[in-house]
Amino acid sequence: MVKITIADYSEAELRSRRRTTAFVLAIVAVMVCAAVWSSVATNSTQLTRSSPRTAAQNAPALVAHWNSHLAPLQKSLPSTDDDKAIESLRPAIEKLNAEFSTLRIPVDSPVGQELTDELAKLTARAAEYVADRGTQSTPTEATDVARRIAAAVRQRGIHKASETKHFVEQRVANLRATREPEIRLGELNVRDAVDKVVRLKSRLDQEIENRKKELAKAQRAAALERDMAEVRATLSPFITPGHVQPREAGKSYKLETTVEAKPVSLERLQRTGALDSTNEGLDRLFRFGGSRKTQGSDRPLGTFPEYGWAGDINKPGIRQRVLRAQYLLRTHGQALVESRRLSP
Repeated sequence: MVKITIADYSEAELRSRRRTTAFVLAIVAVMVCAAVWSSVATNSTQLTRSSPRTAAQNAPALVAHWNSHLAPLQKSLPSTDDDKAIESLRPAIEKLNAEFSTLRIPVDSPVGQELTDELAKLTARAAEYVADRGTQSTPTEATDVARRIAAAVRQRGIHKASETKHFVEQRVANLRATREPEIRLGELNVRDAVDKVVRLKSRLDQEIENRKKELAKAQRAAALERDMAEVRATLSPFITPGHVQPREAGKSYKLETTVEAKPVSLERLQRTGALDSTNEGLDRLFRFGGSRKTQGSDRPLGTFPEYGWAGDINKPGIRQRVLRAQYLLRTHGQALVESRRLSP
């Protein structure tokens, strides 16, 4: 194979080669800087370990370090003054250089070392390409080299990101495992405190409820005391201990004899309907309280009317007295039970 030298090219071919070289180098620089730029987030965890003051002190050294590797790449561009197309690429490379210099990647970090090695290889490859003027490498081959380098740098960045994520997750897991007993103890303390609050609230609610009941009972007792004289006279057949109690048997009204003498049961009066606001209820209360000829009732009548037969309820004065007795039993029944003047 015949080796073609630079002298064998015409001036137009040389300018064309220079343009191609400049474009390829620009592409290489863009791809490398983009790959490095995308790797910055990967090192965020490591960088945050340094204080802002330390980072500011190290910044000049880092910039100088990266500039030293970019300088050979810039110098490898063709330096022809009459080719404006090539010279127009220099500002773009300068801008990339400025952006690249702002990256705060520690030189001694794994990513920093890898990028330094790749940049050195790329600079050497670019210089070789410029020296050969395309005789040993073609633009396509140079572009492929740049792409492979950029892909390798990007892949290393992804790998570092994965390692960083795993490291952070492991640290979090270790911290959680270390503090698990403390967290558990804190949860138990919180639960104990909540239980105490619940118990105290329950006791407070119960005390409030008891207080309400006591107050209501006191109010009932006071109301009964105001009507006590009338209660003793009108309800004498009910509050006096005796041996007869009302008993419900279907629709009929029966009496029940007991061995022990005690007041009439309020619950039995209610179950037999004697306290219902009906004619039947009024008749049953009248029959039980006023009957003296049947079932052997031994309780005194007081002012309660005596029962003779069913029509007596309609006699003048009798109905009103039975209605009044029924009212007093409904109004003061619970207070009479609480004071043991009536049986439950």
